[in-house]
Amino acid sequence: MGDTVDEVLTTPTEDQAVPTPSLGVGDMATITNGSAGTVCESFICPNFFTTPNTIYVAYIFVRLLMFGFILFLSYRIPKDFLKRFTLYLFIPLFIAEFARLAVEIMFYIQHFRITQQTAATVLQAESIVELIHRLLATFVYYAFLSKSIVVYHGLFLAFLNPEKFEQWKSSFWFHMSSAVPFIILIAMNIPWGNIKNVEIFIRYSCRIILGIAMIPFYLRTVLFLSWKKQQRDTIIDDRSIIRKAKSRLIWFTIYMTFMNIINFFNFLESFFYIVVYINPAAGRNAFFMTVVDPVMLYASIADEFRPVGLLICTLFFVPVYREAILFCRKSPIVFNGSSEIPLKKARLGRIIFRKKRDPEEICRREDFVTVDDGFIEKSALKNEDWTVYSLDKSGVVFVQLPQKLQEYTIDKYPFVFIPIFEEAMRTAEMDLDSFLSLSNELEVDYKPPKTLFFTNTARCASTLFGSMLQHENHSIVIGEHSSLIGISIGYSENYWSSEEVEKLLPALVKVIRKGIPSEKLFVLKGASTEVKLVPFFSKTMPEILHIFMFRKKGIESVEKMLLRDPQQLILARIYQFSPFFTTLFGYVSACEGKSYRELKPKEVKEFSMIVYGAPYSYYKKNQEIFDFDIVWHHELIQNCENVLKPIFEKLGLPLDLLATAKSRLNRDSQQNTFLSQSALAGIQTTQMTEEVKSNLRRYAERFQMEADVSGLFE
Repeated sequence: MGDTVDEVLTTPTEDQAVPTPSLGVGDMATITNGSAGTVCESFICPNFFTTPNTIYVAYIFVRLLMFGFILFLSYRIPKDFLKRFTLYLFIPLFIAEFARLAVEIMFYIQHFRITQQTAATVLQAESIVELIHRLLATFVYYAFLSKSIVVYHGLFLAFLNPEKFEQWKSSFWFHMSSAVPFIILIAMNIPWGNIKNVEIFIRYSCRIILGIAMIPFYLRTVLFLSWKKQQRDTIIDDRSIIRKAKSRLIWFTIYMTFMNIINFFNFLESFFYIVVYINPAAGRNAFFMTVVDPVMLYASIADEFRPVGLLICTLFFVPVYREAILFCRKSPIVFNGSSEIPLKKARLGRIIFRKKRDPEEICRREDFVTVDDGFIEKSALKNEDWTVYSLDKSGVVFVQLPQKLQEYTIDKYPFVFIPIFEEAMRTAEMDLDSFLSLSNELEVDYKPPKTLFFTNTARCASTLFGSMLQHENHSIVIGEHSSLIGISIGYSENYWSSEEVEKLLPALVKVIRKGIPSEKLFVLKGASTEVKLVPFFSKTMPEILHIFMFRKKGIESVEKMLLRDPQQLILARIYQFSPFFTTLFGYVSACEGKSYRELKPKEVKEFSMIVYGAPYSYYKKNQEIFDFDIVWHHELIQNCENVLKPIFEKLGLPLDLLATAKSRLNRDSQQNTFLSQSALAGIQTTQMTEEVKSNLRRYAERFQMEADVSGLFE
């Protein structure tokens, strides 16, 4: 702790020497030029590398590596509020530990022959880095106490109602908790003049206040999880979200239990300090001191162990880090001694870690780290809870979901690739030939449903239109299945040949729509890049219907989407010169990579124009294939029923569903996603210069966009 009870009662007088800060286990006399003692002549200085000090330095170095490991994992795992909570603690912890190591380096330098001026500089630097360590270590302690309370309360709200946590994250108290440790730190270190020991009082009283404040949140959750088992109502009809919220709450409760045990002696120590501060006579009571001394010893041990305990808790008790203990590998870790997959079987993989650079990233096998879990009969993959996750020339990766794919409709999951990634329970892998053979066994004994392939550009209300086509007992709409995006990009980048695409597409569609009743309409809503696949569908599956949607003057909205993820813009710039390097981080930049390399955009608006306009050019080239007139964004919004009526009639949907479809206008169809209206509301677009506008007009002509469509010639 650095404080004793006597320090509370007495302060140094002018005649007393003020002790220098302790270096801990490594304390020893410094030897500089002009000082008494022996100056070290070799780098392995025996005066510094004593057994206790060597152990101490090694201990600091190991802690530094452990905290660095947490920061590395934080970079690898998906964005998550628990990740932000952990970074809030471990970034200052890492810097503090680095400062602690720097103190020892300064101490090491003092053992060699140096000038008095250098010695003074080293001592000054040593005091500065030691102050940095002390301030940051103190900050982390109070940051943990204050932030834990609001995160804990937010998790409890999420368990009762998943939407409440989103509201709580934007509340005053949630943001105020981030400021509390700064306020405490400032109050502890400002000069208080003649008011003595205020720093000690603030330090220990704040510990007690925050510790007491945590008690009701902790006990409420423990009692609720232990005794109340009734199912909670939620306005989101999604049991997987409830399970996820409950899992986080349970694990965070275990996390807090562990940390509260570590902090118990610090809480007692703080209580004793406050007692002595209020009543100095208690510090001279022999019986009182026999109780205080062991508490202070255990509190000092807890001070050293707390950051290590925080690391252990983070790795094992926070879900997103619990899955991140092993690093990403491209293939399963095989324990059975053979990488060969037996005939008529698929290799099972148990998921131990999942990661994506961004939720929007294209699905690929590298997203999962798996260990070998044996084999499964290929026929088992015909079950409706198995779906394709990704395809490449090494094979096909299936994932098993907690419910049938047809339950992940667009009204509940605007982007189905997100729950396919987040909720996957295990994987199964097979080669491409086996996949094609499996698909041939599907749709043999029943008539497949009428299928509509719905393509569009970005930010044109396509999710809204898709939700208007989703009606229980009549239709099933799946939004942006991951596997089709990979096929589209692969073909555009010459990874897949035309012949391979013609083989894979029918197989994919059969696997995706397996189990959907024949009497229902099946709508496969694609991402913007998937319009490239329409000619292949027309050739291999002519019974599939096609519709395209676009938005006039929509470049500003697309620009906001790109500005949401600055990393994507950086990768898109790099992609023009090195597609290989870019795809190490993800494939989303490759969606329109061919156009990037051809047009060589430089400004954000130019990138946005390519993402916005390229799908329109594919539509114009293949316009005769589409079975419906183009759906315009502004017409759907302004004249909804007139737009939907001919579409419903041709698809066989009852016209009495039009009112229900129109009601979907009243909500954000991408609510609670990375592209929701609230997520993009605060993003400012860049200025339109004459040079940029000239380039955009050139792009518009390249994409066959009429003047009233692009809005750039007004």
